[in-house]
Amino acid sequence: MGMARLLILAAAVVSTLAPVDATAQVFGTFTWQMQPYCNRIALTLSVVPTGFRLDGADDGCGAATRSSAAGVAVFNPNGSVGLNFVLVTPGAAGVHVAAVVSPATGQGTWSDSAGNSGALVFGGAVPGLPPRPTPSGALPVVDVADNPNLPSDPCAPGPAQATLVLCGTGSLAWRNDGGGLPGLQVWRDPLGQVHVRGTVRLDVGLPTTNQPVFILPPGLRPRRTLVLPVATRDRVAGQTAGTAVVLVFPYDDPNVPGQVQMISANRNHEIADFGELVFSVDR
Repeated sequence: MGMARLLILAAAVVSTLAPVDATAQVFGTFTWQMQPYCNRIALTLSVVPTGFRLDGADDGCGAATRSSAAGVAVFNPNGSVGLNFVLVTPGAAGVHVAAVVSPATGQGTWSDSAGNSGALVFGGAVPGLPPRPTPSGALPVVDVADNPNLPSDPCAPGPAQATLVLCGTGSLAWRNDGGGLPGLQVWRDPLGQVHVRGTVRLDVGLPTTNQPVFILPPGLRPRRTLVLPVATRDRVAGQTAGTAVVLVFPYDDPNVPGQVQMISANRNHEIADFGELVFSVDR
C-alpha cells in the first residue's frame, strides 16, 4: 500500500491541474534504510502551496535520540523522484542528503555532504549494520600525537590502527620536531573545511616514495584523493629549501582510507613544513 500511495502522489504531481489548497495535503509516511548503514529514515510527503515537502526523522539505528529531517521532493523529467533533505543531529550539526528513488519500486540511491553514499532501500531493516558517520560541525584544534616508538607502526592496518598519530617505527618514524617549530595540528572549521598545519621531520630524510605521515579520522577525509604542496628543508643547514607533495586519500579508498602520505624529491631534507593546508570533504 505504501508504494501505491507513492504512485498516486507522483501522478498527482505530474498532472497538477487542480489548485492546491492552503493546507498541506499529506500523502503518507515512507521508510527507507540508508544502506550500507543501519540508519532508517522515515519521511512524510506532503503537498503545500509552494511545492512538495518532506518531514521526518533518522532513527539513529534505534538510538535514544533521533535526527530531525526536513526538505523537498522533486519529480524529475526522467520519471525518478529526488528526495533532498537536511538531517540535524542531536549535537546540532547538519548534514545534507540527496537521494533518487524509483516511484515504481521505492528503491534508489543516496549520498550526503559528509562523503557517505549507498543504496536507499525501501522498507529496509537489515540488522547488524554500522551507523552512518556524520560530521559534528566544527571540531577544535587537535595535536597529531607523537609516534609512540613501539615495535609496531600505529598506522599499520588492523584493529589497533590509530588516527591522528604520527606513523612509523624506529628511525623511520615521523616526529613533531621541526627545528623548534610547532608540530602538526588538525581541525574542522564551521564551514566543514579541514585544516592541517605544522611541521614534522623524518629521522633519515624525507621519502622519495609514498610514506604515510598520519591517518585522518572519519569525518575529516575527502571524497577524492588530493595532492597538496608542502615546503621542505635540511635540519642541519637550515637554509636549503625545497618542495614535496602530500597525498590525502579519500574516505572510500580500499587500501589506505584517510591516509596522509609524503613524497619528496629532496632526499637529504628531513623537515616538512605543512604551512596550513585546507580542503573540503563534501565534494
